[in-house]
Amino acid sequence: VASGIVLTKLKPQGFTGDQKGKLSIKEGFTFVSVKSKASEKDFTFIDLFAGIGGMRLGFVSAGGRCVLTSEIDGAALETYSLNYSPDHPHKYYGDICKIKSADVPKHDVLIAGFPCQPYSIAGLRQGFEDEKGRGQVFLSILDVLKKKKPKAFMLENVKGMLSHDQGRTIQYMVEQLQTVGGKSVIYDVLQPTVLNSMTHGGVPQNRERVFIVGFLKGTDYSDFVWPEPIKLKKT
Repeated sequence: VASGIVLTKLKPQGFTGDQKGKLSIKEGFTFVSVKSKASEKDFTFIDLFAGIGGMRLGFVSAGGRCVLTSEIDGAALETYSLNYSPDHPHKYYGDICKIKSADVPKHDVLIAGFPCQPYSIAGLRQGFEDEKGRGQVFLSILDVLKKKKPKAFMLENVKGMLSHDQGRTIQYMVEQLQTVGGKSVIYDVLQPTVLNSMTHGGVPQNRERVFIVGFLKGTDYSDFVWPEPIKLKKT
């Protein structure tokens, strides 16, 4: 039992495999539902660019209930399905660009660790011009925010995003998140902040990431604070 949820090995559904063992994803499938010991959740959220579910763990621990998951990598999503045993059925999708807005359920919070390669100093830093189209997935996030208007969102990416194109990339992103592509300010977007897993997560790994947090206009977020540093403990 972890975070009040009963974890059990699921037989992955919604995957097809070729002779080489490569996994592909059937869009919009639902994993097997199992019972949970978790109590009624305080809020709902959707998990985009979910990987194997690292960010979901934190939001579930804080009382959240995931109502949609999207991850384009079939192997990662298979691992995700084994890490979590939902206490209710909800949709799992592959490519976020293929999700219809009507298929996205109402939710309170959107979380997304969108692709970092276009902005990472370890990559080509092509940004929105990324030859694989990874820089454009940001527009898919805007589309969900515009049509569903969740109360809050949290985006995560590499620290290099702050300096990409001499700071113009992050400035553009913040402006677009504030208006979700329109003219009026819809979201209050906080100053993008860099946190390190070593100093703020109690993890012995130097991993700096920038977090972008926003709240729907009219939402009371006066009690929101960035986490304080955590001193590492020897084990």
